[in-house]
Amino acid sequence: MSALLSVALAAIGIWPQFGTDPLEASFPLEASGDIHFQVDAVVFQDGGLPSVELELALPQDAFESPADSLDLAIRVEMLGGDGNSRAAYVTTLDLPPDTTLVTEGAFPVPNRWIRLYPKWVPGTVGLRVRVDDETALKRGLFDKLRGVHRHGEAAGRLVVPGGVIDSLRVSGILFAWGQAPEERRQDGPGLRAVRSRLQPNPYRFYGLYQPVLSTYWERYPDPTPAGLAPGAPLRAEYRIVHLPDESLALKIADEMQLDATPRWELKRFDISDLPSGAYRLEIALRDTSGTVTLGRSSGRFQVLWEKQRWLVDEFDLESIARVLLTSAAYDSFAGLERGGQEAYLREFWNRHDPTPPGQPNALEQEFYARVAAANANFTRYRPGMTSDRGRVFIRYGPPDEITANLNPQDEELLRFILPQVIDDDDPSMSLEQR
Repeated sequence: MSALLSVALAAIGIWPQFGTDPLEASFPLEASGDIHFQVDAVVFQDGGLPSVELELALPQDAFESPADSLDLAIRVEMLGGDGNSRAAYVTTLDLPPDTTLVTEGAFPVPNRWIRLYPKWVPGTVGLRVRVDDETALKRGLFDKLRGVHRHGEAAGRLVVPGGVIDSLRVSGILFAWGQAPEERRQDGPGLRAVRSRLQPNPYRFYGLYQPVLSTYWERYPDPTPAGLAPGAPLRAEYRIVHLPDESLALKIADEMQLDATPRWELKRFDISDLPSGAYRLEIALRDTSGTVTLGRSSGRFQVLWEKQRWLVDEFDLESIARVLLTSAAYDSFAGLERGGQEAYLREFWNRHDPTPPGQPNALEQEFYARVAAANANFTRYRPGMTSDRGRVFIRYGPPDEITANLNPQDEELLRFILPQVIDDDDPSMSLEQR
């Protein structure tokens, strides 16, 4: 009775619901659910007021019919410090077909990327973003009967430089892929029109398909600049730090001057020599003596040099790791960011099958071939590689011998087969002499 009561209370919303903390992780994030979109959120000032810019990337395989136009409903909730919604905004978009050409040697940068500017609500510390595909229902029978659409959802904490958004001296960092197409640029308050010239990179992946790290940030007037007059010389110091060991990978500085109006900065870095891993870009705006710091900003990014790490989403990569690694090793792997995961897997394969750099690892190739075969032959309601038969196939490989036995309960089959093997001296086929 108590169990039934608990279920009933939970169903009507009286019983407390437990789940993950929506403010536990920070952006960028990959959505969970049916649509694994990627979302990043960057804090700016537009017209002297706090603002947040959302960048969403919609992968080509995220929808049932990627070549068709889409009707999307996007809901953005502004979350307070308790994780509850303070305000919500819903927009609907009709996106044209994705004309991105995917070739063997090029990363499929999605043409379906979206910028959103939800109205800022004081006290906001995080966001929840949900995307519903209005053109497709979920596959489950009950979902179809209830009209539930395929969707994805991500929630996380905003990273605010200096911790107080009302007194920003420098903005968050916008990680860019390159220049945006002319038709995607737009006007807006503050420096929004400048930002719209850049195509965002919500994944923050760099390396194999984009060896140039492009970053954009803004600096704002300081009403109390510690005795510095307009025109005073400043220095922007950039540091790239490898994670998690915090070792310094790169350090440079640019000279500039204190302005009475908002200014924007675009900085590019050649990261061709950086190994796979997770990194943090740090920006510090100081006077030339280094004694006065006007503002700081930072953001994490990933350096990836292997194609498989670019083209697989987080859900599929962790599913593969569950099959490949022991429970203890998987826990260590899951705690890493994408760049660290790439380095972990490369060390794993080289430890079991030492291979010169740049050459394919035979053991790794065999593993992924077995994963593909398991998914092709054993997938039902979940990926074949995670099924019992799939795990056995991946571990031991194809069977050495296959034995097929007739089912003795199949009387019709027995009537067809047995007369061909029974001696002619049993014309009644009574099987007594057998």
